[in-house]
Amino acid sequence: MAYQIDPEGALVIDFVEGEIMHPETMAGHPERIKQAVETVKVFHTKAVFKNEIKIFDMLRRYTKLAGEIGHAMPAELQSLLSVMSDIEKAMAVNPPADVACHNDLLSENFIVDAAGKMWIIDWEYGGMTDPFFDFGDFVMEHPFSREEERLIIATYCGEMDEGRFGRMMLYKIVSAAWWAVWAMIQLNVSQIDFDYMEWAMDRVGRAQRTVDDPDFGTWLANA
Repeated sequence: MAYQIDPEGALVIDFVEGEIMHPETMAGHPERIKQAVETVKVFHTKAVFKNEIKIFDMLRRYTKLAGEIGHAMPAELQSLLSVMSDIEKAMAVNPPADVACHNDLLSENFIVDAAGKMWIIDWEYGGMTDPFFDFGDFVMEHPFSREEERLIIATYCGEMDEGRFGRMMLYKIVSAAWWAVWAMIQLNVSQIDFDYMEWAMDRVGRAQRTVDDPDFGTWLANA
């Protein structure tokens, strides 16, 4: 059962007891990956959110806010952001319909209960957007092999779709950039004792390795 507390819009759900996933309990385990994809597919298919998220508009707002706060962007992140316009143009060519997305699919937001059912928690960033952003974020957060990344699309689409695979991989870059800019904001406003700069640069590294992939141009052409 889920409840919404207004006017804050806070979501209240039942407590889920089970095993919290981690990168090493997801990557390297094809059946677990397939279970995660099927779980995501349920809310992509059946849920509807009131709010819409335009990924590139949000990234621009985050970047503007980070600049207004006054912290200089690392050169590596600035270079990565310069790629976003090409990716945005590619995404506009053959977009799927927006669906209800979670947009923060790190391992620890997946819980498997005693009956083997998988749950997804922490819906703070949820909204209607491109379903392949969800999976781009998912692969960004996990050390998946290329075979495992392809398994995600084959499971979700029912068969391998090279265009949708390219779309996911491009969103892997966008997701990393989004969270890196988010971390630049947190670096200035958060009271949590955490190294947001190191965390951001790790995401930048993940994105840059994907930009440097020999298939990057193919993904742009086919997304």
